[in-house]
Amino acid sequence: MTESVFPFLSIAALTILLGGCGDSDNSSTETVANDAHPEQLMVAGKEKFTAYCMSCHNEQSPEDARLAPPPLALQEHYKEAYAEEPAFIEAMSDFVVHPSKEKAIMLQAVEKFGLMPAMGYAEEELNQIASYIYHGNFSKPNESKGESGPLQTGQELAMSTKRILGKNLMAALNEGGPVHAVDFCNTKAIHFTDSMSTAMNARIQRVSDRPRNPNNRANEAELEAIEHLKQQIADAGQARPMIRAEGDGYRFYGPINTNAMCLQCHGEVGSDVTPETTQKIKERYPNDEATGYGLNQVRGIWSIYFEPA
Repeated sequence: MTESVFPFLSIAALTILLGGCGDSDNSSTETVANDAHPEQLMVAGKEKFTAYCMSCHNEQSPEDARLAPPPLALQEHYKEAYAEEPAFIEAMSDFVVHPSKEKAIMLQAVEKFGLMPAMGYAEEELNQIASYIYHGNFSKPNESKGESGPLQTGQELAMSTKRILGKNLMAALNEGGPVHAVDFCNTKAIHFTDSMSTAMNARIQRVSDRPRNPNNRANEAELEAIEHLKQQIADAGQARPMIRAEGDGYRFYGPINTNAMCLQCHGEVGSDVTPETTQKIKERYPNDEATGYGLNQVRGIWSIYFEPA
């Protein structure tokens, strides 16, 4: 994939929807939920949720820029369907591993965001994430279109484009897995980005210091921004977008971080990236530099130029 969309993201990254149902008796789910120390389970679940799901299931994203339902919506819908924690955990975990419209209990979200691809997380990790969602104290989602100001405008441009790319990338993953996603990124992703640039009267790019497509190599100013965002991750574990005055307008730099879904095409070759996907990447991108990443690393940035309306 040329640039991250997320992710389980959420989300995830990149995940687009958590939810589902399951009727089988899963004693191991009950063991993890009931025997683990509650505080330890919540800490582990929050860490996994942040790494795997937050990029899509983000409660801070404005409504028009969301990639997936926010965590409070997941919690409310699933508690309504599965009031007891073991059933809640089993249903949510089952859907993440085997997502389908037939299992989904948030059908409007599926129609809006698309069906998430199957996620191959370990059972213990899924149990921790689901338990965190069950017990978490989440804020009401931001229903606005974001605050005013150049930084917020840049974020909206990036998230709106990310949403379009994400929905189509999810469809490609569901249709043919990571191999098909590589084809999608090679032939269609740039067209979506260019279309969004035209529609939103901005110059929207995704660039990297280690690009998959050589046309996406960062320039000197963008390389400086990438290094700055990497240092933020090293210092504080989180990279924050930046805005700079440029000519008659502004230049927005926003991080593109890796999540679990990204690693299917951008992780370690031979472990995260399958031989079939590696072969397809070599066919489509002979000079690829975009593998070998781990979770929550800055593998590129949004570089967006726009002028005030």
